[in-house]
Amino acid sequence: MALTVMDGCTVRAMTGTGEPLERATALLGAYLAREITLGETTEMVEAVYGASHDPIALAVRDLFPVGSTRAPDAAIVELVLTTLVGSASDQVPALLALALRRPVLAAIVTRLEGGHDLPLTILRPGCRVMLGTASGRAALQALVEGDIEPAARWLDRTVLDPEAFFATTLDAPLLDLAGLGDLVDRLVQETELLPAGRARARVADEWVSEIMVDSLDDDTPYTEIVRVVGERLLESDAPALLWHAATQLSLVAGGDRRVAERVLERCLPLGRLEDGRSPASAAAPFLAVLPPDRAAALLERLASSIDADGWDAVARTFLAGAFRKSWSDWRPHATRWLDQVPDAGLARAASTALALAERAA
Repeated sequence: MALTVMDGCTVRAMTGTGEPLERATALLGAYLAREITLGETTEMVEAVYGASHDPIALAVRDLFPVGSTRAPDAAIVELVLTTLVGSASDQVPALLALALRRPVLAAIVTRLEGGHDLPLTILRPGCRVMLGTASGRAALQALVEGDIEPAARWLDRTVLDPEAFFATTLDAPLLDLAGLGDLVDRLVQETELLPAGRARARVADEWVSEIMVDSLDDDTPYTEIVRVVGERLLESDAPALLWHAATQLSLVAGGDRRVAERVLERCLPLGRLEDGRSPASAAAPFLAVLPPDRAAALLERLASSIDADGWDAVARTFLAGAFRKSWSDWRPHATRWLDQVPDAGLARAASTALALAERAA
């Protein structure tokens, strides 16, 4: 195929009918062959698929979201391409949904092979049905290894609607906030069973988003839903889930100092990233809810449990701005931290914040 330039992005010319299948196959093949870069692929996906709700278009946008600078998992791209090339058209939606969740399914298969309990609540209804049969479990194991044929044969023998593979995890109605809290508890516990990293973070992204949109009827105040979800998430030790806790509660905390202190106590000690999400960075702005003296006392109380990444988040996300805007309130604390050095991390954070504040002045 000749190379074609479209909207400033060089890609292989699309041949054939120009339908989503042919376009996607050519685009993914060019990306995997390194004929186009990640940036070029992302631009092309937006140009070609930006307004489409076709299952193939949705899958390609999932792999290459707008503005993304992070390469998708090559194994997922290859599995999606295999699905597009080797599947019957009526099976493509279900198989694409399975392919996109390969990292999650790989973690499930590992637990299956080890004889461990399976976290079923976090899965799509179709995956739960597959895991309930021997042939379905074998098909998922093969799919994780790159072979889609057993899954295709399994789909041929069932009457399961493709929607079951990309429907939300909320396949049973919730009656009240207590039921919502119980569901979040189960989702948190099962998400924590997955290994830390992109798969676990993605699962958390999915069900938190779904719960915010679909969980209860319109008579339940949205702020109450957010508060219940956020407070249950705070009980987790997974960085990705704590990041969501801080993010959700930031929408409703307002001037609630109790909530602010609880978020800070749980999240500031976790500065490390999980798939780009830092609980400490998400929590640091909650320091602004507290009066300076109370915020300073809290930082001193937590000092021994905050790591270097956490202190960096505190310095850059909160202290630099606080020093710049309210130096008279923070000066006694900054002076004490720098002169008496009650904690090396706190002293470094104060020094970094001062430098940033002076630079921005």
